[in-house]
Amino acid sequence: MAEDTPSPAPTPLAPVSAETQRAAQKRRNLVLALLLIGFVMLIFVVTLVRLKTSSLDGGS
Repeated sequence: MAEDTPSPAPTPLAPVSAETQRAAQKRRNLVLALLLIGFVMLIFVVTLVRLKTSSLDGGS
């Protein structure tokens, strides 16, 4: 049976400046943009490969 001891209080986080938050947001936006571009390129390559194999099979 679990003991009913209270868990320790969470330590408060240090205040973060608006400039630091903005820099973190820019990094997240850049990572998301790069992932989106990579995904679009992957879909493009897969589509080209499928079209090429389809045309080599006689178009069926």
